[in-house]
Amino acid sequence: MTFAMHRLANELKTLTLPPNVQLISSTPSHSPYIHTIKLTVTPLQGIYTNRTLIFELCFLPSYPFTGPKVFCRSKIYHPNIENEHVCMRMVREEWTCGMGVEVVVGGLMVVLVEIDGEDALNVEAGDMMINDYERFVKIAREYGRDV
Repeated sequence: MTFAMHRLANELKTLTLPPNVQLISSTPSHSPYIHTIKLTVTPLQGIYTNRTLIFELCFLPSYPFTGPKVFCRSKIYHPNIENEHVCMRMVREEWTCGMGVEVVVGGLMVVLVEIDGEDALNVEAGDMMINDYERFVKIAREYGRDV
């Protein structure tokens, strides 16, 4: 067992998730990832309140020295999510090997509730959030509901 797999196994044994986050699956993956964790997240406040979203955390062999890649498998209109890729500054720029799955889940909650349009991956959504917040909220609340 590699160091990354050992570390993940230990984290998963003691993983404590908030009540609005459910673990769907935790499985070994194929290259380039060594493991994938699938979660549902249902924000309790903010624009996406009570909307259940599916996320995947995909771990590289270099984990915990590099953070997981985070993907949103649900249709969502959000400045930090585009084409399923989730832009999380804490994973991209601030990651340390002391962080883990619980920290990433906490970061997801922040991304969904405290939306930041400044460092947008989805530039259209980020610009709309900054320049026409009411329109952004209307689109974000309706986008993907028919899926």
